[in-house]
This record gives sequence, structure tokens and C-alpha cells, in this order.
Amino acid sequence: MTGNIQVKNESFDSPAIDAADFSVPGGQSFLERLTAPRRPAVTAGTVVMAMSPGEVHDIGKTVIQSLFRVSGYRVIDLGTIPTAQDLARAAAEHRADIVGVSCMLTSSLTQLKEIARALEEQDLDVNLLVGGPGLNPVMTACHIAPFYTRGVTVYVKDLYHCQDVIRQLSDPQRRAGLKKSLELEYTEVRSQYLGNQFSKEVLSLHEARQRRTPVTWSMFEAIRPSFLGNWVIESLDLKELTDYIDWSTLFLGFALKGKYPQIFRDPAIGDRARTVYDDACALLDRIVKEKRLSPRAVIGFYPANSAGDDIEIYSDRDGKSMIGVLHTLRQQARHDEGKPYYALADFIAPRESGRTDFIGAFVVSCGFGIEQLQDEFKAAGDEYRLIMVKVLADCLAEALAEKLHMRVRKEYWGYAPDEDLSVQDMYRCQFQGIRPAPGYPACPEHSQKEFLFELLDARANLGIELTPSYAMAPAASVCGFYFAHPQAKYFWLGTVGRDQVEDYARRTDMDIRQVEDLLRMNLNYV
Repeated sequence: MTGNIQVKNESFDSPAIDAADFSVPGGQSFLERLTAPRRPAVTAGTVVMAMSPGEVHDIGKTVIQSLFRVSGYRVIDLGTIPTAQDLARAAAEHRADIVGVSCMLTSSLTQLKEIARALEEQDLDVNLLVGGPGLNPVMTACHIAPFYTRGVTVYVKDLYHCQDVIRQLSDPQRRAGLKKSLELEYTEVRSQYLGNQFSKEVLSLHEARQRRTPVTWSMFEAIRPSFLGNWVIESLDLKELTDYIDWSTLFLGFALKGKYPQIFRDPAIGDRARTVYDDACALLDRIVKEKRLSPRAVIGFYPANSAGDDIEIYSDRDGKSMIGVLHTLRQQARHDEGKPYYALADFIAPRESGRTDFIGAFVVSCGFGIEQLQDEFKAAGDEYRLIMVKVLADCLAEALAEKLHMRVRKEYWGYAPDEDLSVQDMYRCQFQGIRPAPGYPACPEHSQKEFLFELLDARANLGIELTPSYAMAPAASVCGFYFAHPQAKYFWLGTVGRDQVEDYARRTDMDIRQVEDLLRMNLNYV
């Protein structure tokens, strides 16, 4: 690593850059704008930005805010808004030209629909930009755009796309053309989506369960973890995590696409990537030396058995004292003959097998302390490191999860004591076992995080909170379950039928409409 960074004591005004001038021949790249000397501000317009109700600040929102600022826009950051009406009122109060909403969780889709409705009811002529990992064009076309029609409603895929959208919105003629083209595109997307949903053939839940993952449990002997119950891991060292960072993630935050370290050899962006990497190492060096971020972790191991598509978790080995139940979902979309229809419960020994199995769980965070660092960079007008510190916190959280999982496999659970993998191999998941997280493809239903947090007592043990939408605060946090079975694998749940929705609602004691909201993009019906 290089030496400590120097924070410039400058104002936080936007530089005088033409809002229509992006990364074109003769223009400045996004990275060049971030690091350019500050000049008197211009006003390209006003942007009101927020996280969807119940969510927390994410790196994508930080990057897009910086893009707006260096493009001459005044940015009003509302943080996480309590209600859709609050956002609409703020947009009217600040006379916003653009409203930007970031969505990290698919479970927030209903709130985004309410935001669109609130803007329509306020009779505002603004442009609504939505994005984030919890959204895609289909969601936008089907569940958001139909409810706000006065301005342009557009899904922003990434930084590159946002640059082009802002350029079009800054010109009245191009804005009108964008609105018309999007209306036609969204109409087609809705038609295709509805057709696909009804045309997707799904097995009955009963038949899918009959074709579950074949495992010979009579030959199975579970490895007992080195301890049972929860362990809050103290004295975590940030410096030890640096070797586990996936540096490729860093470059995406600065509009540099490429894999580490190959990106340094790219003739077009290699030099810029090297500069970003060196600056990130310098900032990371300061964070480590000054202990500006506090890594925290809790893990737990418990006796467990599957019961159908549920996983029963016990406090004792004989299975007489049940702590709770993890509810899993099963693939139903018809696929190749002979291929199993997976559920995570398949990888835990069934209760009727007479075998005691085990499951693990974890929550980690490297987000404590990040707000103070961000406030320093905001006060200094340092957009560049404002983004960088958020990316680094996320990278460190993933690094902590990766390193901890390695220790679980080799020591704490010890089911792969002779494993010898590089960090690159770990990020390619070339190890025995999996660590799926609620909200990810194998288990897209986020509410199971609540059970995970209760199991580990994560709020009391770490100080990490879950919002009503099941987002973790601080955001630079990772959670999930550990499965050790050699046949355990990641999979995509895909489309599910109404019979599984009804069954899942019964098993989880939730209302069917609530389950449908949580699984909106997995339903084979509307």
C-alpha cells in the first residue's frame, strides 16, 4: 500500500461543466470530473434523491449523486424516506427536475409503485429515475411506469446508462423523444412479460417435491462443528482482510470495466485503473492505521433436520428442543428431464433419516464508522473519495464474509480441513458447501433475514439493524447460512406456481398477498 491520503479542504459546490457533455471525444471522463479542481457552480437543474422506504444507503446511489453533482446539478439527498408522499412533497418543495430513487431489494417494489402514484397525484412534471440491484427493466415497465405518466419514467441500469439518460433529459426535444420511445418499449415489455408468465410451464408443487435432489442419506455422516450455538468474534483485524478483497468491484464505482489485475493492461483505461487502485490502497492504508472502520461478526452452528421444504433448527442434538424453522422454496419451472428440482432443504438430512445434521449462520459488517468518513469527504468536497470509501467498506464486508467462510470450512466446522484455494478460487466458489443469503437467487424471499437475525441475536451482538424492508443497516454488511453437504450447490429458484405460494403462506403464517409481494418477480401468474 501507499501512504496516507490528504483530504483537500475545499467547498462542496458543483464544478462548471456542461450537463450535456459526457465521456465523448474531447470531453472529460467521469473519473476526470471527480478529480478535477473545483470551479464556480452552474445550475443544470435540481435532483431530489432518496432510498425506497425501509432501505439503506447504497453505493449505486452515491455514485449517481456524484455524477449529477459533477454534471452541474444541485442534489437534494433525502436519505431513506418514511413514505412516498414525503418524497413527492419534497420534489414539489425543491422544484425538482429529476427524482431519483434507489431500490436494493425486490421487496420494495410495492413502495416504488406508491412513489409513482404520489408523484402523479401531486401533478408534478418531473422525470423519475429508478435503479439499483432490486430492480430491472421488466419491474419498471410493469409495476412503476404505468403509475406515473406526466414525466419520463426510466430504469437506469448503471453509471454509463445514467450519463446517456441525463444528456437526453437536458434537451427538451430529446426528452420528448425519450418519453415516447420508452412508452412504446414499456408497452411491449409488459405484453411480453404477461405472455411469458402465463406460458411458463410449472410442475405442481407435489410433483416438484417428488423430483427433489437425490441424496443417499443412509451413507451420510455429518461433521460436527467445533462448537454449537453463537460466537461473537472479537478483535477482528482490518489489515487481515485486505488479502481477501475482490478488487474488480472497486473499478465499477468509477466507470472502469475490467477484471483485476488484467484491467491494468487495458490500453484504454489501464493507467486510470492503476491510479484508482493506488488511491484506494492509500485510503485503505489510512483506514487500517487509524482504525476508522470496525469489523464485526457473529457466527453460529446448530443441529438441524429438514422436514419437507423446511429446515428445523434445534438447540440440542437429539432434536427435542427446536429453536425455529427456516422456510425454503423449491424450483417448479419445468426443465430438462432427469434434472432435480432444488430447494435448500434438500441439503440437510431429513428428520425421518434418523441422522443428525447441522447448519450454520453468519452476519458480518464493516460499515461501522463509515458515516464519519463520508462526512469528512463531503465537507471537503471530495466526491472521489466519497465514492471510494463506500466501495471499500462494501469490499471489506465481502472480504470478511469470504475469509470467515474459509475458516468455517477448515476450522470452525472443519468439514474441509485440507482445502487449499486461492482467493480467486474462493470468489469462483470452488469449495465444498455454500453460503446462500435471503434475497439471493436460491432464496429470493427477504423476510427470512428476520429469522436469521433472531437466531444469531445480531442486533444485540453486533448492533446491526434490519429495516421494515429487510435491508441491513449499516449497508456494508453481509449475512447468510452455511451448508456443508458435498452436493449443496447454488441455483436459481425461477418461477413458482400459485400452489407453492399458498403452501409457503401457510408454512410461514403470512398472508398470501404478502407472500406475492415478496415473490413478485418469481410468480407464474399476475
